[in-house]
Amino acid sequence: MTTRFIILLGLLALLATAALAESPPADSTRTAESGMLLLPVLGYSPETELMGGAMCMYRFPVQLIDGIERQSSLLGLVVYTQKQQSVFKVKSRLYHDNYIHDGECGYVKFPAGFWGIGRDTDESSLEEYTPESLHLSLNLKRRLRKGCYLGFGYTWKRSILLETEEGGALAAGDLIGSGRTVISECSVTALYDLRDNEWYPTQGSYLLLKAAFGKTALGGDLDYRSYRFDARWFCSPAESQVLGVQVLGRFCTGETPFDRLSLIGGSSWMRGFLEGRYRDAAMLGVQAEYRIRRIWRNWGGVLFGGVADVARNAGQLSGGRVKLSYGVGLRYLFDPAAGLNIRFDLGCSDDGTGFYIDFSEAF
Repeated sequence: MTTRFIILLGLLALLATAALAESPPADSTRTAESGMLLLPVLGYSPETELMGGAMCMYRFPVQLIDGIERQSSLLGLVVYTQKQQSVFKVKSRLYHDNYIHDGECGYVKFPAGFWGIGRDTDESSLEEYTPESLHLSLNLKRRLRKGCYLGFGYTWKRSILLETEEGGALAAGDLIGSGRTVISECSVTALYDLRDNEWYPTQGSYLLLKAAFGKTALGGDLDYRSYRFDARWFCSPAESQVLGVQVLGRFCTGETPFDRLSLIGGSSWMRGFLEGRYRDAAMLGVQAEYRIRRIWRNWGGVLFGGVADVARNAGQLSGGRVKLSYGVGLRYLFDPAAGLNIRFDLGCSDDGTGFYIDFSEAF
């Protein structure tokens, strides 16, 4: 292992230990309210450059049987970016007694970059392509005990590459998913969630385990499997300060389309790397954030860092060849009742830097 990795791993281990330790609650007096939010969307990321659009969200608090408060929400989103990317999406998350229902449908036309598969792909191997897709996903989870849910889901997606670079791997059709592709996927999900707030947790823990199975028997073109775990811990070491740690892993087998492989990069995971800059069948990483809720009026700040790796399978993941990202950000609290922030992040990596403007926290 490299010295840098050992030092950073030790730091993250200390952060994780602190996150699991008992600490005083930060702000437990927030009371969410029902209401409609109609907002202009203005954002920025290296993948999109400037983006604009509109978001309409209706939300209302729900008191669950076990005493935990959550917010049901219905959201419509329309976005167009400087790179001529279009997103039309409708999402829902509804809580009712013992059940959680998640749904999403949408249309996406999103010019993007492909650098190949693996941890050692070169910047010069970039191929630009334009995928167009329609998708629908549904998931229903039932409460088993306080904070614990088990559920089943279904995802359908039809995609086609409208444009590819001549002479590239995508244009040649050498990769799974580089032609017109339909996926039909069923999934099983286990959820443990005792966070005090979904959008800005200050304490508690979260664990998601998901197994998904793409099947030709369900009308899809491919047979594949993917397994994902997402573990998060939060604590408040001081008033208006929050420490959060996330461990994320995803592993694929079978005929997995290239655009559903496990990724490094983006506005929420390993900021500083372009989304999809590195992709492969297996990915494992950890990131941490130290958040200061208020520095001046409604403005706060955050420090973050993370390490991750991709490989052909889990056995080939290497601590000595991880990718490192780190950065700093500002937060503007525009909805104190719900804990909703607009975030401004500057992420750095060995590949360069990325600036992000987004809605809500990275995790």
